[in-house]
Amino acid sequence: MSTDETLQEKRRRRNNARRQFLESLPLSVSNLDTLLEQLDAELHKSNCDHSMEKTEKVLSDLPVDKTKVTQWLSEQGASCDCEVLTIIEYELEDAKKIIE
Repeated sequence: MSTDETLQEKRRRRNNARRQFLESLPLSVSNLDTLLEQLDAELHKSNCDHSMEKTEKVLSDLPVDKTKVTQWLSEQGASCDCEVLTIIEYELEDAKKIIE
C-alpha cells in the first residue's frame, strides 16, 4: 500500500468513527452544544466533585431523555461532569468536521 493509500484509509476510518459518533447521539448536536456550554459555565463557578450532578441539572432543562443521555455519556467514558466536558467536547468537535 502506498503512502497516499495509507493516508486515505486512515481518513476513511476516522470519518467512519466520526459518523458513528454522530449517529449514536441520543440528543441533537444543538442540545449537546448547549449542554457543554452550560456545563463549562457551571464548572467555572465550582470545581468538579466527580459526580454527574451539574450535567443532570443542565439536562433537566433540555428537551431530552435524561436517562438515555446519561447512559450514553457513561458509555462514552464520561462518569463525571469534568469528563463529560473533556471527552464529549473533544469527540463532538472532531465529529463536526464531517458536517462542516
